[in-house]
Amino acid sequence: MSGKGVHSRPKKIFLLCLFCFILAFIFANMTKHNIMQNENNKMDEDSRLQYEEDAPKNTKHKEEITLEQSNPEPEFFLGIYGDRIAVYSRRSTGEVILEEVLPYPVKNVYYDELTRGIPFLNQEEKLSLLENLTS
Repeated sequence: MSGKGVHSRPKKIFLLCLFCFILAFIFANMTKHNIMQNENNKMDEDSRLQYEEDAPKNTKHKEEITLEQSNPEPEFFLGIYGDRIAVYSRRSTGEVILEEVLPYPVKNVYYDELTRGIPFLNQEEKLSLLENLTS
């Protein structure tokens, strides 16, 4: 028996175990990331479905608007989409259109007010409202 074979085997076993541990760690993190991403996608889909169930029948998404339906001066207001604050517009026909979903969650204290809709006239007023609703 040579000394090289005796000492080399534990080293090879150690390196093989280390390699397997690293692969297992990487796989576990990838799996955890995929699960979290799937849960987030599911939450977004649930929010969208809930909104569609609760939305008024004359509500349309921005991309569904045709030029002949658009009014040059719609009324803008803050409301709720899922669990987020959103920007809506109301046309003179009464049609409500989702313009933008913002990354800010709805705080319980403002839920009723946002459900009714908080109108704003310009970007400055919108930013001021958002500052108050998110602080």
